[in-house]
Amino acid sequence: MPTTSLWRAGFLIRGIVLLACAGLAACSSVRTYPTDGPFNLQVRTTTESGSFLRDVTVAVDIHRVAPGCGLEHLGRRQLGDTVQELRLPVGVPLYLEFIFLKSGRWVNDSSVVRHDTLLTARAGHRYTAQVRYLNGLYEVVVHEADAGQTGARVVERHQPDRCTPASRHQEPRRAM
Repeated sequence: MPTTSLWRAGFLIRGIVLLACAGLAACSSVRTYPTDGPFNLQVRTTTESGSFLRDVTVAVDIHRVAPGCGLEHLGRRQLGDTVQELRLPVGVPLYLEFIFLKSGRWVNDSSVVRHDTLLTARAGHRYTAQVRYLNGLYEVVVHEADAGQTGARVVERHQPDRCTPASRHQEPRRAM
């Protein structure tokens, strides 16, 4: 078989596999986070992979932290290079998990980096999250501002291994 025919056959097989993966992803069981308001979290996402050979996509998973530090998945929101408004439940401990997926455009090369924190949104406050991937560097900074004030404070990142509901220090467990 000539090499041109082998190349075409390989290209066709890759195309079929990609279509199958896209179909399976469309049937994914990951719940989409609701888009209803009133909104209290604004997420600004910026991604630059530094190479035309790589793509970077970002999503956020939002979990409610249950008593005993179990996690209840509330949903996932895909974040493009845009500003998105979300509504976080107030007065409820939440586990926010920002997921950065790097993938090659023409090669089978991908990696995932997660940045997570615990947060309890407060009534009357607005939150902003700056989510960035710039040439291999990841950054997530969350700010909190009282609705009546102009200044904002940086929300300290609480590692998820420091679950604090009911003054406990346990590692959050994913609900099955």
